[in-house]
Amino acid sequence: MNGADPIVAVHGHWLRAPHKGECVADDDPAREALIVEIETESGLKGLGECNHNAAAAHAFLHHNGQSRTDRGVIATLLGRDPRDHIAIASQLQQENAFSARRGIGWALLS
Repeated sequence: MNGADPIVAVHGHWLRAPHKGECVADDDPAREALIVEIETESGLKGLGECNHNAAAAHAFLHHNGQSRTDRGVIATLLGRDPRDHIAIASQLQQENAFSARRGIGWALLS
């Protein structure tokens, strides 16, 4: 990778708005989001958002599976050139074929 600035860190920041009471509306999933921060070797940072179930998305982001179709996200990103986003997206889809074909996994990889 000539001129590459590899990804060295991936963080999931789980943001939640405070509860205002015991009302059903306080269970609104729009009150929370997962912000994904990707940092390169040179210090560049990029942000992404997943506003589905933030707890589940956070768990999927940090999951480190052992099967070839359930690998998780962070291990695939580390060391990669973020400019190669098409190849990274393809690899993430292949390596998470079962866990990310729908639901939270699909939302996080989108």
